[in-house]
Amino acid sequence: MANTRWDLIWKLIEMALKAISPQIKETIRDAVKRLEEVANQTPNPIDNIFVMLLKVLLSSLDEE
Repeated sequence: MANTRWDLIWKLIEMALKAISPQIKETIRDAVKRLEEVANQTPNPIDNIFVMLLKVLLSSLDEE
């Protein structure tokens, strides 16, 4: 049951990311790039892990 719920949530996120306007997609990409730059400057490895997770979650932006 829980897997089905998460599958549905992920599918909805994917659909929303594919449907948003190009301007929003570009803004999100820029924000993630900036976060990656900042994360690389901090001593906290969790920052880098968080950015990596964001990049994975948002990878569907590039699947057009």
